[in-house]
Amino acid sequence: MRRYKVQVKNKQYMIDIDEIDANNFRVMLGDQTFEVNLSSAEDVAEAAITPAIIPSGSRDEVVIERPESSYQPPAIETMERTRNVPSPALPPTPYVNGFRSDLVAPMPGTILTIEVQPGDKVVRGQKLLTLEAMKMKNAIKAPQDGVVSKVMVQPGQTVRYGDVLVCFEESKA
Repeated sequence: MRRYKVQVKNKQYMIDIDEIDANNFRVMLGDQTFEVNLSSAEDVAEAAITPAIIPSGSRDEVVIERPESSYQPPAIETMERTRNVPSPALPPTPYVNGFRSDLVAPMPGTILTIEVQPGDKVVRGQKLLTLEAMKMKNAIKAPQDGVVSKVMVQPGQTVRYGDVLVCFEESKA
């Protein structure tokens, strides 16, 4: 409850306001009680504020004088050489029918469910497993028709980007 003291025509009043919910209030003024419903609310500015751009003249510019020795870049001979380390590349993988023979993690995350096992025939777009990443469940689907040869992960396992999840063998159709 909030209590306000207001003055109207030099007479002071005490108002108690009790919030029932976000839009309904109980207002008590003296021995009277009113149920009040807030139908809309908006802020009304006292004055319109409009920024103005005032052009500056040449006399307004300030020049800051710095001593010549305020900054000297380090000599190249004294700088430490940085090592150029290339990012690790994914190992090359064999292709089956023109496609990669394995399915890799598209992002880091945790394996929640596995829907297939070795020997299962899968079709393009079939859900293979669920990967949780950034609190979102992502269905990982088969990129092509094939037969699952190996499932390289298990539920609860954390994987990194590029880790092999499922391997395929050539479909004998």
